[in-house]
Amino acid sequence: MTLIVRGTNFGPPSGSIILCDCLTANTVTWTSTRVTATVNNVTSNSAISLETEGGAFSTDAVPYTALGPVITSIVVGDCTYIPDQSATLCLITPGTQFTINGSYFGPLSSDYSHVQTCGGCQFATINSWDPNWSTSPSPYNNQIVAVANQAVCGSTIAIFADMIWSNHVPYTAC
Repeated sequence: MTLIVRGTNFGPPSGSIILCDCLTANTVTWTSTRVTATVNNVTSNSAISLETEGGAFSTDAVPYTALGPVITSIVVGDCTYIPDQSATLCLITPGTQFTINGSYFGPLSSDYSHVQTCGGCQFATINSWDPNWSTSPSPYNNQIVAVANQAVCGSTIAIFADMIWSNHVPYTAC
């Protein structure tokens, strides 16, 4: 995602944006009043600060709340389940391929991107994670295709992206 920080006295071009104990953002432009950067990793309820090229830090860190992933629907074969709207849950068993649609999934990260089909069980196998991200990154209309390795009656599907869990969407396995 793109992050724009506005203020004063940022100094000459070059420095870094610090979002948490995460990797620093990739600076795109830096002026004395505005810094634009791309961000691939955030932590919820943290703060943003700037560090100039000379090692000086901004006087106040600005708190922020990161937007976590939101599942808007799951599709299993001919079944589509929309949270808080659909009356019937989709059937998922081990080996079932399913598609998750939603927002704020971000890019796939080997350390920070997972799909879980039940609490405490093995993560699902991800076949594709927002395949258009590299050519057309967007917080909306994200999509994941995965295969369930385990399924439990009365459980939920959830996404772990950028250190934040999504909403939990129910399915049936029995």
